[in-house]
Amino acid sequence: MASWFWHDYYGEGRNEITLTGIGLDQEAIRSALDRALLTDLELSLGRQGWTSVPDPLLGDVDRW
Repeated sequence: MASWFWHDYYGEGRNEITLTGIGLDQEAIRSALDRALLTDLELSLGRQGWTSVPDPLLGDVDRW
């Protein structure tokens, strides 16, 4: 089934994540994950360029 979502350049085309807990801030989590997506410009840099993009999730974990 994984091959259905495979692209030779982009790799796996689907991700799933499950977060469980009491009192999780759904909006903060969604916002942080949205900010973690590559922009078109960042995507155009290729894999080597992605290593220079700061990880936006590192500063948000405590807020969840």
